[in-house]
Amino acid sequence: MFCCIQEARITAATTYTSRNEVDRVLGLVAAAFDISQGAAADAGDAAGYRALVGLRAAMVRDLTDRSRPLPKLVTYTFGRVRSSLTLAQRLYGDATRADEIIAENEIVHPLFAPRAGRALSA
Repeated sequence: MFCCIQEARITAATTYTSRNEVDRVLGLVAAAFDISQGAAADAGDAAGYRALVGLRAAMVRDLTDRSRPLPKLVTYTFGRVRSSLTLAQRLYGDATRADEIIAENEIVHPLFAPRAGRALSA
């Protein structure tokens, strides 16, 4: 139960950059809460079970509300290797967003971005 409470605090304090990231966190939250809720139910702890259900509902609501204005991640594929600056210009029309592409795709060297990767839809 304490782990779920701490997880709620961490997710509330985290800033997310895409809906896909929020969806991944929602999946992790669901798995953790399923285990804790099952343990509380098996132990006959009705108050603890209700508290976990309420906390889970609040987390899902919060994450869903915060994910609505965020862009989705889309995949791209180009015919050849390009630099991250070129990709940013082609995808966003703004070369200053090259760092976003580097971070999202874990590019080792900015001059040699892979032909396929992920980018924000907006």
